[in-house]
Formats: sequence, structure tokens, C-alpha cells
Amino acid sequence: MIRIITAAVLGVILATVAVCREPEPVPSVLVITLDTTRADHLGCYGATGAATPNLDRLASRGVLFENAISPAPLTLPSHASLFSGLVPRRHGARDNLNFTVGDRVPLLAEAMTAAGRDTAAWVGSVVLDRSAGLDRGFRIYDDTVRIGERTAFDYKERAASQVVDAVLEDLPDIKPPFFLWVHLFDPHLPYVPPE
Repeated sequence: MIRIITAAVLGVILATVAVCREPEPVPSVLVITLDTTRADHLGCYGATGAATPNLDRLASRGVLFENAISPAPLTLPSHASLFSGLVPRRHGARDNLNFTVGDRVPLLAEAMTAAGRDTAAWVGSVVLDRSAGLDRGFRIYDDTVRIGERTAFDYKERAASQVVDAVLEDLPDIKPPFFLWVHLFDPHLPYVPPE
């Protein structure tokens, strides 16, 4: 009888502790995508002598996916798959130009918004501008791009430094928990490194 009472009292105490305990904080999410970048050229993926200390530091503090495979070797279809979980024939973006993500395709940013996260995205290439349909669910979707010199660039795009400047400008207005996406186009051919 004493064991039953003790077990009952212990159960009430544990239930009270579980109810009174502070809820776990909701983690914020930052997704950085680098166009046409080989993982084996980044320090966080084992490249020795790689000049990627900031990415390596972020990777060491967050989640590093070691086996991520794109269903398409193109910017828009691969990002649409990343954010929808679907292959191109299911989400509708089968190429970079003249294709969009279907209106009825649920996107990760929509789910993050519905879960109460603040959402923002900054993209560096016109193939990911809002006309492609990936802006759905983002409160901020900065697709402002510049036109590079025709001798240096094939697409409308902006440099990573310009994308990061835009992120830093908007960051004070973003409240955690958040879902942020930063897309950098610079590694893409024709590769035009800064001085």
C-alpha cells in the first residue's frame, strides 16, 4: 500500500514538474545556399587549405548535411525541390527560365510562417526572383539584383557582398524564432572573384 501511495505521489510531483518546466526554445533556422559549389572545396566538408573559415564556423555550430543530393543540376529546380520536398516534375519548376513552382505546391517557408517563425530570404540571381514562385511564405523576399557587365555575367545577379549587405540591413527587423534563406550566386560561372 505504501508503494502505491509513494508511486502516486511521485507521479503527481513529476507531472507538476513537467507542467511547470520552461518550454524548450524554438530553434531558428538559417539556410545558406551557394550556387554550383562543390562540397569537397569547403573546409567543413574536409577540404584542407580551404579559405572558408566563416562557413566552417557556422557548420560547426549548426547542422551539417553530409549527403545532400539535388534532383536537378539547375538553380531553380534544385531550390524548388529543397523547399518543397518534391522532384521537378511534381513541383513544376523543370528549368531555370519560363518555369515556376506550382501554386498548390506547399513550401517550407509557408510551414515556417504557420508555425510562428519570422521568415526572410535574400537571393542573388534572377532565376530565383519572386516570379519563380519561391517567395510564398516569406515576409521579406529580397530579389533585388543588378545587371552585371555583359563580359562578366550571363544572368541578372548581384554579388555575395551585396546580398550580405541586404541581409545585414534587414536583420534588426527580424525576430526569433526565424527561418532565413540566403542565396549566393558568386561561385557560378563565369566566375568573377573580387579583387
